[in-house]
Amino acid sequence: MAHPGWLPNKLIGLELPNRGKLATKVFGLQHRTLVLLAPAENGKTVWPNVGSPVVVSIPGNHSQATITGTIIERRLKPLPLIFIRLEQDIPLIAAVEKRPNKVIAVASGKGGTGKTFLALNIAWELALRGFRTLMVDLDLGTANLAIALGLAPLHNLSDVIQGTLELDQVICSISQNLALIPGAAKSKEYASLSPWQFHRLVNGLAQSEENWDYLILDTGAGLSPNTTTFLYLADYILMVINPEPASLLDGYGLLKAIADQFWTPKTGLIVNRILDLGEANDCASRFSGAAQQFLELAVQYLGGIHEDRDILASLKMARPVLAAYPNSKASSDLKSVADKLIVALNDTKTYYRRLRP
Repeated sequence: MAHPGWLPNKLIGLELPNRGKLATKVFGLQHRTLVLLAPAENGKTVWPNVGSPVVVSIPGNHSQATITGTIIERRLKPLPLIFIRLEQDIPLIAAVEKRPNKVIAVASGKGGTGKTFLALNIAWELALRGFRTLMVDLDLGTANLAIALGLAPLHNLSDVIQGTLELDQVICSISQNLALIPGAAKSKEYASLSPWQFHRLVNGLAQSEENWDYLILDTGAGLSPNTTTFLYLADYILMVINPEPASLLDGYGLLKAIADQFWTPKTGLIVNRILDLGEANDCASRFSGAAQQFLELAVQYLGGIHEDRDILASLKMARPVLAAYPNSKASSDLKSVADKLIVALNDTKTYYRRLRP
């Protein structure tokens, strides 16, 4: 199944019988089968019947192409999806290859790996290099990116989830090229989003893409439904592990969980809290080897981050280590990782995976 990033903002129009035209998100495609997130209207998911004729509208730079099709399948899990068999062939594959790698999901198989630290500092470094970067704290319930920056925002993702504000209304400006959408911290009710709530977040992120060079999604650790679902929104997964067996197993388990459902987006690996490069290289080799052998997934090793007391000092200051201690060993490692990440993001080669049954 090809990764679905073939529209500038991943939004598409879907016209249904007796319902009119609704906006939704492209989730995937294979040959003439188009997979869309089930649209939502007035706080409820719209479930058109199998066999219903539909008209799909594809926005372009100066015009809008329309394609007819038929709904052939509906799925509720892991998220509400509809499958459409298109009646005409369109240059989907060429369009996929034009999709830039804009959305980066920072993930880990367990808590405590330094995922949020990496998300913050990678975003900071990209912004320093002139890329307009938006951080999105999707670690719902235990969000702490705002805390890591010493911020106490008035609004956050909970306002978006509840429907009182739009996503662009909760953005906090950090610097000229960097901004943050704070997460819904300390709120267990968001541990599992309803389809309508998820749809609001997805559409908000899709509409935000055109204003930013990169979106950095700080997802929750582990195998929660929110975490695995949010990873499907990414063009690139940045997997963070520590050089210990449990961390390797948990990180691999997370990749396997999403690969078993649909596809795995292109994935890069960072080994955090290393003592030496040999340790990091060995850890990365074992992780990448397992992913290649059992998941048929080529994981790109982006580098290791040394254990550094300056990291703890920067956390106490509520500043990125790149800002507080730019000449530290950790900052040097982070800059090297950013170099490799930018190269990886500039590779827009399409990777294909079969559609899971």
